[in-house]
Amino acid sequence: MKPPVDLGGSPDRLLTTWEAARLAGVGATSIKRWADLRLLRCIRTSGGHRRYRREDLTRFLAKNVAPDQHPTTAGAWVDRMEHAGPLELQGEILTGRERLGAWYLVAEEVAEALVELGIRWKRGQVTLAQEHLISEKLQRAIARCAESIPTGFLAPQCVLATAGGDDHTLGLSLVELCLREAGWSCLWLGRQTPRAALMSLLDKGQVKMLALSASAASANTEWLAGIADSLGEACRRRGVFFAIGGEGAWPESIDYGERFHDLGSFRRWVSQLSPQTGA
Repeated sequence: MKPPVDLGGSPDRLLTTWEAARLAGVGATSIKRWADLRLLRCIRTSGGHRRYRREDLTRFLAKNVAPDQHPTTAGAWVDRMEHAGPLELQGEILTGRERLGAWYLVAEEVAEALVELGIRWKRGQVTLAQEHLISEKLQRAIARCAESIPTGFLAPQCVLATAGGDDHTLGLSLVELCLREAGWSCLWLGRQTPRAALMSLLDKGQVKMLALSASAASANTEWLAGIADSLGEACRRRGVFFAIGGEGAWPESIDYGERFHDLGSFRRWVSQLSPQTGA
């Protein structure tokens, strides 16, 4: 955990989510998750915004985020990823599932750690080789966890792929955890999947959802918009759910399907769908 930040002002002043995150040395998503799980007391304003008492946050951190505990912050996760092997990371992820009570919450926590890993790489705190090693270990650990989540024989199928030319699949691995938890099976196509291959797969009529990911490396907005339009239309004609996500330069709104910025909203969307009927 990072050292405390002095935000100034009265100690009795209520903190915003962003301020609480800075004080705790974590991402805003962690603060919101702790509040949603009723681990951290949250006060709602008349406009519905979250506010936190400094004393409640201090008490929570002292009790729950000790250095010798399993990783709960982005920085702690990255430190653990760097030194642990795939099997040890698998154990940490499984422990996270027991601690948080849902796979999508673990996925959100790990996603924050990936953001922190990227920041460390940009700062030169992590070499490119270290970043690749950590990513590979984590990919293997998540895959083992996903395979341990049972799905029914007649579970609807979602195709997981990155936008053509994109090599980054860790985000898709976390999406798979969310889908399997919601009763879906996954057909993994992974990196650099050509658009024609996805179209051909959709034509077979056995797929209920297509989930595409694009990392920050995919910065061509026009190109991604073309992919979203063509595949979205193909899904619409076939009655297939369509989801796009990741840090890539996707359009914010698409004619058919949903654009997601976080795993929590994706998991809630999937929960509203009927796995048995695909409707």
